[in-house]
Amino acid sequence: MEDAVARVSVHDEGPGIACEEQERIWERFSYTRELTGPHEPELSSGLGLYLCQAFIERHRGSVGVQSDPGHGATFWFTLPIEASLRG
Repeated sequence: MEDAVARVSVHDEGPGIACEEQERIWERFSYTRELTGPHEPELSSGLGLYLCQAFIERHRGSVGVQSDPGHGATFWFTLPIEASLRG
C-alpha cells in the first residue's frame, strides 16, 4: 500500500509475452499463443483479462503487465483504498 492505493502483483516463470502483444492482451476476445503455449488446446475465450481490466477500472484502479520474452510475466493491478480502511 502506498499513497492510498493498494497494488497486487503476480509473477510467473512462463515464456513471457512479446512487447507487441502486451497492449493487445487487454482487448476483448484477444488471444495470444504465448499465454498458453504452442501445443495446448485453445480453451480461452479471450475475455478474462478484458473483464479484469473493466472491473478494476470501474473501481478507479488500473492494470498492467511487465514481461520480457523468455523471463516470465508480472501482472499487476491497483485499487484505491477508502479512508475508513486506512485507519
